[in-house]
Amino acid sequence: MSPLGLFHTAMGVIALISGLLVYLKPQGTATHRRIGYVYVLSMVLLNVTALMIYRLFGGFGPFHVLAIISLITLLRGIVPAYRKRPAGQWLTQHYLGMSWSYVGLWAATAAEIASRGPWVTGRGPAFGISVFVASAVIIAIGAIVINRKQADILRRVMGNLKR
Repeated sequence: MSPLGLFHTAMGVIALISGLLVYLKPQGTATHRRIGYVYVLSMVLLNVTALMIYRLFGGFGPFHVLAIISLITLLRGIVPAYRKRPAGQWLTQHYLGMSWSYVGLWAATAAEIASRGPWVTGRGPAFGISVFVASAVIIAIGAIVINRKQADILRRVMGNLKR
């Protein structure tokens, strides 16, 4: 693995761990913010390095587009929390942006693992199907979790923010 690939992988692992910690720890606290900044930084570095990897397609490809989308979801989550705007909606926007950022990270991780299965040779149909199915399953599970947990998490965070 190249130094760039190794750094990219390390940032992915840090993002997976810090994202999980942000979710498991009480939201709206100083600890949440500190770990959240680790997540944001690791995601930015992960996506920037993803934009520098061209081995798979030899040029700009679909995974580069997904890295840009990942950066957008990250911004959609961090900017409202930083600005505390729009008033009355920033927390929901933060929750949704960061949640979808994390789901996207897991989808990319699942796609990476699935694309390395023994049934995949080259970039043919098995590669595309493996990447699509792994990502789709994670995104579907993520959508269910995000929707089911949203009201409860937002209610708890509002309580932590009022303290």
